Amino acid sequence: MNKTRKIENIAIIGLGMLGGSLAKTLKESLHYKRIFGCTRKEKVLRTALENNVIDEAFSDPAAALAKADLSVICIPVTTTVDFVKKYASHIKPGAIITDIGSVKSLIVEGCRPIVTENKGHFVGAHPMAGKEFAGYNHSCTDMYEGAIVFLTPHKNDSPVATEEVRKMWKIVKAEPVIIELDKHDKTVAYTSQLIQLLSSAVALTGINKIGHKDCVLAAAGGFKDMTRVASSNVDMWDQIFQSNKDANIEAIDSIIDTVTKLRTMFVEEKWSEIHAFLESAKTKHDRWLHDWQKRF
Repeated sequence: MNKTRKIENIAIIGLGMLGGSLAKTLKESLHYKRIFGCTRKEKVLRTALENNVIDEAFSDPAAALAKADLSVICIPVTTTVDFVKKYASHIKPGAIITDIGSVKSLIVEGCRPIVTENKGHFVGAHPMAGKEFAGYNHSCTDMYEGAIVFLTPHKNDSPVATEEVRKMWKIVKAEPVIIELDKHDKTVAYTSQLIQLLSSAVALTGINKIGHKDCVLAAAGGFKDMTRVASSNVDMWDQIFQSNKDANIEAIDSIIDTVTKLRTMFVEEKWSEIHAFLESAKTKHDRWLHDWQKRF
């Protein structure tokens, strides 16, 4: 098993909304000696330096990885494995590599062996946080407050490395939870990725069927709330769906089955069954909301 380094210097690889938020919050915490920021976007690096969000700026990931004790990869899901393959040889021996990708099987199975071969440690992570925006300009210091962060350590991983990643997320006031890879990918397909698909489907259906003008006039808060995440970053979601195809197909099949049964109730005028359907949804949602709010 590879030895683990003392964590003093952290590199944030990718300073978008999520990476920028992590850098800002970690810098504000004063817990680590130095925060490194790495991105190809020179304007973002200048802004982060000028605002004292990072202590040192890197446009070359190899240089950042070589100096960091812990690196957090905050880049698109579909590019993470290739990134690690390209730069793994530059990882400081004993350093920890983690990520924030929303699909874990693909990333962990692709990255962990490479990082381990290069005398580092890889611990997969996924913070359940974000907004329907993208870019460093939308980053903030409360992005992760109260958020669940799924950790997917391998059974043979160093418990010290896992603990350091857990500690980092606790510093930004998140709640780390350990979960198995397959369970994670199936869970987020139903609780996050399906929501994105349904939000987009409702937006398209409503606007296309009744027209933009009438939708502006007739749609109220419910339509706005239901379709909010339809405005999310399209490229990001495209990559997520490609990376978690099977779990999303299962989730889509499940919602089709539910809606098909509901349609049959309407056709056959089974109003008592529709009432029971709505009552069941309300009861389960109310219970979920009550328990969800207790977390904060």
